[in-house]
Amino acid sequence: MANKKVLLTSLILNCLIFTLTIIGTTVMFLTKSGALFVKGMANFKFFTVESNVFMGVVAIIVAIYQYLLLKGKIDKLPFILEVINLVGVSAVALTFFTVMAFLGPTYGYDKMFHNANLFFHLIVPLVALVNFLFFEKIEHIKFVHTLYCLIPPFSYGVVYFIYVAANNGYGNFDIDFYGFGRGGPLFGLMSLCLTLVASYIITIGLYFLNKLIRSRY
Repeated sequence: MANKKVLLTSLILNCLIFTLTIIGTTVMFLTKSGALFVKGMANFKFFTVESNVFMGVVAIIVAIYQYLLLKGKIDKLPFILEVINLVGVSAVALTFFTVMAFLGPTYGYDKMFHNANLFFHLIVPLVALVNFLFFEKIEHIKFVHTLYCLIPPFSYGVVYFIYVAANNGYGNFDIDFYGFGRGGPLFGLMSLCLTLVASYIITIGLYFLNKLIRSRY
């Protein structure tokens, strides 16, 4: 019964993540621009938006499978879904910690938690983290599979810095909107490497904390 209650709680939280993502996306399309925020589809140039929307889609898929688990239709989540879910949680966790450690001091926390940013920088990542650490169990993921979590930040980072370099946007916040390349190409490369290291440290932390916490019940 305890496991069913945990599973049901996770299902509800995954539905909440999906709902909050829908709300955040709606607010994004309806409100005016701000720091690291423009209007409409152009917002999908930000890793924040991409990671949160990805997490929202993954969350509702996981919720559907969790419902099937509760009904006894299946006996486990597909391995690939466990991996994709970890990738999604890692991505929004990277967004959250980047905002808290770098973008907040750069732009101001008030701007980082305004309008849609409140959902994408704070609420969705925190709900996803709580759900993953306390109510989801990664039964089939091995440590080596954590490397998959580097795919989103690596892919995004490469495209981002090619875009900045092609437009000579170093120091221009309209182009280098994250400011990772403001010190020039070498600084940009270092920023990418540090981002990947930070992302993987976060992923490792999520992996082992999940194992530790969920082993207790």
